[in-house]
Order: sequence, then C-alpha cells, then structure tokens
Amino acid sequence: MHREWLDYDMLMRHARDPDDVLAQTFARVIMASARGTLAAPGVGMGLDRLRFGALVACYFPGADVQLFGAACNPAAPCADCTPVPSDEFDDLVQLLLEHRSDDSEQTEWLAYAIASGCMGGDHLYQDMGLPDRQALSSLLARHFSTLMAKNSANMKWKKFLYKQLCDRAEVRACSAPSCQVCDEYHKCFGPEDDSGLAQLSAISQRGPNAAEVQLPDWLVDVPDAYRAQVTVPFRHERFEDEPSRAYKILAYDRNGECCYYRHHYELTQVALDDEDNFYEEQAYFEEVKAWRLASGQWLSCTIRGGQAGDCRERSLRPEYAVVPERPR
Repeated sequence: MHREWLDYDMLMRHARDPDDVLAQTFARVIMASARGTLAAPGVGMGLDRLRFGALVACYFPGADVQLFGAACNPAAPCADCTPVPSDEFDDLVQLLLEHRSDDSEQTEWLAYAIASGCMGGDHLYQDMGLPDRQALSSLLARHFSTLMAKNSANMKWKKFLYKQLCDRAEVRACSAPSCQVCDEYHKCFGPEDDSGLAQLSAISQRGPNAAEVQLPDWLVDVPDAYRAQVTVPFRHERFEDEPSRAYKILAYDRNGECCYYRHHYELTQVALDDEDNFYEEQAYFEEVKAWRLASGQWLSCTIRGGQAGDCRERSLRPEYAVVPERPR
C-alpha cells in the first residue's frame, strides 16, 4: 500500500534533529518508497517491522501513527515493512555491510536505504531523493569508506555497485575488454547531473595544460581515521613543467572550491657511470598532497627524498599535519 499523502516535511517535523544528514536521507528514501518510485514494498526500505520501527523511533519519534496507522503495535506485522523479496536486494545490502565503517544500527539502516535506491530507474542519488551525487558520495565516504575508495575511477554509483556484484559472481556483463574502449563509456562514468552544469564544468579550461580527467588515486595516503572527513573531488586540473620534472594538481568540489592539492618536483645532478659516461640522476624530490576536511582544515602529507644532494640518503616516510590552509 503506497501512502501518497506522506511527505518529507511531515516526517521532518518529527525529526529529533532536522539538521542530521541521516535523518534527511532516511526521510527522502521513505518518501520515495511510499510513492512507489522504488521497486520496494511500502515505506520500510526493505527492513522488517521491528528494525524499521527502531529507525523511526530513533530519527522521527512520534511519527509511528502517520507511518503505521492508529493501532500501532511494534510487535505486529506490517504490510508496508515486508522485506524486499529479491536476491538482488539482499546482495546489495550484503555488499554494503561488508564495507561498513562501523557496526552501528544507523549504518545498517543506511545500507538498506541505499539498496532501496538501487531499485529505482534513475541515478542512485536521484532515486534516494538526494540533492546531488556529492551528497551520496559524502555518505558513502563516511559510512562505507572502503567501498568509496574502490570507486577510484569515479564510476556512476549504481553502475559501480552492480559491477561489484557481477565481479563477485564472476559474471561478465560487458562485451568490451575494458571500460576505456567501450562504446558506452559515458553511461558508466562521468557526471551524474541533469542540469548541464556538470558538463560545462567538465569541458572548461582554467589554466595552462589543464587536464579535466578522472582523478583515480586521490585517496591514496589518506589515513583510515580521516577517510570519512575528506571532501570528494568533482573535477581537477593538472599543470606540468617537463623540464623541471614538476607537476601540480588542483581538484575542486561541486561548488568550485579547491578540496585536493598535490605537487611533485625533482632536482637532478650529473654523475659518472663506471665507464666514465655522464648521465643525469635524481638527487632530490618532494611530493605534497593535501585534502580538505569537513572542518575546513587541511590534512597534508609530505614525502621528501635525498639529502645534501645525495639520492642514496633518502627518507620516504610520509609526514602528516593538519593545517588551516592548503599548501601552495
């Protein structure tokens, strides 16, 4: 039974904390389920009556009557909370739970909400009622960080989740030998934005030799304790100076604000080999990476090699620091 008369504002009036991102997310998915836009029965997001009742009590105390009717018995069965009878749904939930960042009930409920969103026909963030892909990516980074890190090529989230299921079942769903040569590459990768702003951003050039391509390794070197706090890049630019063997990367979030920084440069020296031939060798290098945190501060990682011009005396131990501004 769909409850078209339910709306987001009604649920949020009962919210314990209206500013809580999870409360907002659950309210949106519950509404999508209630209105039949997801292939999941009723409002329960695939949870049984007891677990969904616990979610409502935690985030929307007092909304039980509106959701379940006047005769609200927490132990009674509820047609609107029947678990989704689908191996596909169960596999999605299991995949998410295998990558959960904690063992809280809230993260388990979120796994069901995301799996419910996968039962819709649009982009995952749209089916979940979220404002944009960034909102979904932030949830995944915070609650399913290892899964977030696996999507290093920025595949569209619904495509990515189903690809994980295919890989686990050793099912080859694509005829192309690799994504890079597939004729339908754009359907799996790239911006998930119907406004056209993402496409305009993706083709814009903001500096010399700027490369608007995917940033596959931006999470490398982020300590596990900070993975849920870093801001996910939407696009990036790369600047290179080949003579000095240097490059810089600047990445931006959906609002156009810098959220990732990286530079690398090398110093070389001339040396003689055993046959008295001159050659150029690396004497020193420096690489700095920095990630903007949810607090607005920056986490930086610096790796330097070489001392006194001798490349044999190098230390590759990264040095971490939390600083108020990004490196320059």
